[in-house]
Amino acid sequence: LTIYLDNCSEYILAWFGATRAGVVEVPTNNSYFGDFLLHCTNVTGPRGIVVSPNYVSRFVDIGKSLAEAKVKPCFFVVGDKVDEELAALRALGFTAESFSALASAQPLANPPVQERQELGAILFTSGTTGPSKGVMMSHAQLYYFSEQCVDLTRLTDKDVYLMGNPLFHGNAQFLCTYPVLIAGASMWLYPKFSPTKFSERCAESGAT
Repeated sequence: LTIYLDNCSEYILAWFGATRAGVVEVPTNNSYFGDFLLHCTNVTGPRGIVVSPNYVSRFVDIGKSLAEAKVKPCFFVVGDKVDEELAALRALGFTAESFSALASAQPLANPPVQERQELGAILFTSGTTGPSKGVMMSHAQLYYFSEQCVDLTRLTDKDVYLMGNPLFHGNAQFLCTYPVLIAGASMWLYPKFSPTKFSERCAESGAT
């Protein structure tokens, strides 16, 4: 499952929803477009793509190439008024639904809990020496990274994390969000980091 969103609660729902369903999470840099985005999509061959409405046009631009894949991805567009975006994707032959429709869908039986060594996520490198490389990470690797962060920072359920790092990056995933869940702490999630609002956000969130 490719997740191509700005920071939002739906990102985390898609991430852990995929994990619980036994689906590999593929967080993808939302500044990628054109050949960069096509490369990441072709490498992983997602069955589903969760996307912000403001980024749908990027997938429309590479839509012809995606439509030629053996398995066409199904799109889930996050937002309230996304009829135009859904229509644009459907015009290219893709199945496209609103992300909110998942909440009202008929629930399926959960698959067996995956083994620790099974693939949990594919995170892409920054691509400074060529096309971004997909790093295959097991469930155990993701968990133990996060657990180690809890131990090193002495994170507890009384703590509050201030988080504005992009959720497609490992720093935000297994050094912030996942540790918070393990420790039972709280996290204030912002769309992006802001140097001018940093002090204000520290006070607002009560970050520890």
